[in-house]
Amino acid sequence: MASPEGGDGACRRLLDGVPAFPGWGPASGPLFSCLRYLREPVGYPFLAAISGDAFRLRVDELRPHGPTDGEEIARTLGDLGYQVRLFLPGERDRIAVAIAETITAGVPAVAWSPSAEAGHWFAVVAGCDPGVNQVCLRTVDDDSETYQTEPIDRVAVARESGEPALYILGAKVSEPPLRELAWSALGHAVRLGREQAETSAEKRLFVGFGVRGYEAWANSLEQKSAGDRSHLVSADTVHAVRMHLAVAVDMKRQAELFLRSLATDADGEVGRRLDNAAELYHEVWDLLAGFHPLCASFRRCRAALADEDRTEEMIHALRRVAFLENLAVDAIEKAIHARR
Repeated sequence: MASPEGGDGACRRLLDGVPAFPGWGPASGPLFSCLRYLREPVGYPFLAAISGDAFRLRVDELRPHGPTDGEEIARTLGDLGYQVRLFLPGERDRIAVAIAETITAGVPAVAWSPSAEAGHWFAVVAGCDPGVNQVCLRTVDDDSETYQTEPIDRVAVARESGEPALYILGAKVSEPPLRELAWSALGHAVRLGREQAETSAEKRLFVGFGVRGYEAWANSLEQKSAGDRSHLVSADTVHAVRMHLAVAVDMKRQAELFLRSLATDADGEVGRRLDNAAELYHEVWDLLAGFHPLCASFRRCRAALADEDRTEEMIHALRRVAFLENLAVDAIEKAIHARR
């Protein structure tokens, strides 16, 4: 253990060498960071796939959310053979004790990030100082060795979603066959891609999953751009579009890499179907990446959303992505049937 370099404070108990993680929002990044620290032989594309992050998007009006639900984190760790303990928001004292115990045992944890409103939905707990109730967190990919120091109250704060605030990795009780787990992930991908959009008039929400998420996102942008465009250039909307565009580009790239790795070991029709799906995901992330320079900064993104032509281009791109991803899900489904 060591002390963090930088931050607003110091954690007396700190795990040395916990890596920062790729991506902005999905839990597959923090999970990868934890498992890499524990020397688990699993790659980032594999985790993105089995967690569902690579194949899922949720949209609430104009504000898309991170792909992963809390239950997916617990399921993913369980699939990898780990016991998992969950702690609900508001259980401050239990959370403080659990963090101190797991850091002392040399195992990092996954927590809901105090910077959730900024797009970092999850963080890795890499250290703590029980005496002053602080935690040291690892967040998005960073070349520095600094940690984000936060009061433990911010990790334990209650949220409307009611999802767990902390995920503690317990003992590893089994060694799952990773290849079969990968194929199970493809079945999960098809289910996610086929989920229907739901509308709640009461809460005025338009929620979509998988392919429907992009359709919902495009519809929301179109509806908002038809009226007062101030909705499109609000700080919340600009930030949400920036962060989720980055997440979508990252996750669709991981989907492509995951499918190509499976196709390498597959023969005949199975391999061809997987290659076809990988090519479609390549086109998806390449299309989305074309908008990334527009959203590289808050100012550029706001200017793009204020421009009617740029917004129309984005709407068209999202609908094209939905079409392409639907074809990719079809190809995955056919590969699964061909393997049987």
